[in-house]
Amino acid sequence: MDYYSARLLLYLATKKPKFMANQALQTIQKKPLLSLLALGLVTLLYYLLFFFPVIEFSHSIYALPTAVVTLIALSPILGRLSVEFWHHPITEAIARLAMTWAGVCFIYLCVRGVTRIITLVLPVDITAIVTNSLMVQASWGLTLLISTYGVFNALKLTVKEISLQSSKITKNYRLVQISDVHIGSRHSSFLRPIVQKVIGLKPELLLITGDFVDLNGLKLEDLAPFKKIQCPIYFVIGNHERYIDLDATLSTLEQGGFNILRNESCQWNELHLIGIDDAESKTKVARELPHIEKSSDHYQILMYHRPDGFTHAANAGIDLMLCGHTHNGQIIPFNFLVKRAFKQIVGIHSRGKSFLYVSPGTGTWGPVMRIGSSNEITLFNLKTQAD
Repeated sequence: MDYYSARLLLYLATKKPKFMANQALQTIQKKPLLSLLALGLVTLLYYLLFFFPVIEFSHSIYALPTAVVTLIALSPILGRLSVEFWHHPITEAIARLAMTWAGVCFIYLCVRGVTRIITLVLPVDITAIVTNSLMVQASWGLTLLISTYGVFNALKLTVKEISLQSSKITKNYRLVQISDVHIGSRHSSFLRPIVQKVIGLKPELLLITGDFVDLNGLKLEDLAPFKKIQCPIYFVIGNHERYIDLDATLSTLEQGGFNILRNESCQWNELHLIGIDDAESKTKVARELPHIEKSSDHYQILMYHRPDGFTHAANAGIDLMLCGHTHNGQIIPFNFLVKRAFKQIVGIHSRGKSFLYVSPGTGTWGPVMRIGSSNEITLFNLKTQAD
């Protein structure tokens, strides 16, 4: 699966059904042939991802009725639709379980692909020694081991510390960034350990770079853990906030004490904070930044959800740009696919005196699973430096 096909599947899985239907009808009317090819591609991908693993399981491990195979294979879509049409804790749990199952299927497809390649490149006919059923059983066994690791890894929180120096500040500052928490894909109880970790770091500012929530229905009581945080909280929207009821979500966040920056800036002590709304366009930062008040005498921090526009930010004198969005691929080999869309997908990068930090995310989207990446809370130690 290439990156653009993967994005198409993710897009279909996250947009509202009514919005999807309208967009689909318009596309079909304008480009019927292209629409037919896209439908065929998506159908093939869906079969490979979700039907193929279940069919192999049924044929080689435990026979399942056709109806059960179909229901399991369709569960990722049914789970998502159930929570869209009936928002309830039960449907939320079903959707999380279904999406984690989707992650298991993806891992199985990768494992099975590797085993097939091995059988092709070996100089001997391995099928004479190992039957296909045994290969399927071994692949499922390895898949379950990898998936179990991935789920447990997705429940852990790591802290990464970054130290930066600047002559623009006269005292040291401790800032914490969280990003891509994805409440919706994750239960709101996931906020409690996040807040505990943040409090332990004793930050003077908490900066949240989007995708805090990815389902409608965020309640004020969900944000109760944040009342324990004594420092100001600043927030910019990500793509998933745009996919849901943005106004309702932002209203709840504001009631919960979040300061929301939408294509604007504000001053906090010696720091100048700038927030820009997420957009699909690669030129969003270049277009918005010139119209937002800046302060070159202060340490300037730009919060933007996706790692686009760093060159323009550096040219505008931004000292530190904070982003997220990429999840560092979340599950191997998606990190290689994401790299095709973003040059910087994780970690610290520099251009002149400017720095970009791309968080791998604090939560997970879709499958509650991380393989080859970690949930991260980032602590920035800003230190004084002589001119």
